[in-house]
Amino acid sequence: MFNNPKFPPSFPWDYRLQNPSLALSPVKKLHENDYFSVYDRGSYFTIEPAFVPVVILPVLEDNSMIFVRVKRPIIGDSPMELPSGGLDLGETAEKAALRELREETGIQIFDTSRLSPLPPLSSSPNRNPFLIYCFEIKILEDEWNRRIEHDDEIESVERISLKEVTDKIISGEIYITLHISLASAYILAQFKEQGKFQ
Repeated sequence: MFNNPKFPPSFPWDYRLQNPSLALSPVKKLHENDYFSVYDRGSYFTIEPAFVPVVILPVLEDNSMIFVRVKRPIIGDSPMELPSGGLDLGETAEKAALRELREETGIQIFDTSRLSPLPPLSSSPNRNPFLIYCFEIKILEDEWNRRIEHDDEIESVERISLKEVTDKIISGEIYITLHISLASAYILAQFKEQGKFQ
């Protein structure tokens, strides 16, 4: 059961994207609100989102990434993050990814075939039994220039070169772990492709 992520996700996706581990029982709900629930799953306490999460890695002209500064009152900051959110009821992960991209960056793309699925990630393996849908999408210069207004929860939308992304991760300016993971994996893949690893 473990270490079997079923990737690449040509369907079925890894079951942990939408179902908690079946081995954790009995299950008792301790709290529920519009955003998350807290469960006691056989003495493991989990915090589970009310929606299935999705994150998008927008790569612009193969030389930069698109990050958003998201207003996060809980940590008193607007950290740099990749566009992300959750699936609406009945929505596919691909449709949700493009909707979140549009809402958070203003970049309008409607063709789901442009999304490249990436291996799913875990944001908190000690508290959240679900994995996160991850996608990469190539953005054209013209699409970047024609972006529309973004959501008001977004402070700014920024184009950052791959070198700047690396520098911002090293300096701690980019510090949200999920987004560090996706951006770093992309940059490391570019290094490997260019033969910079021995």
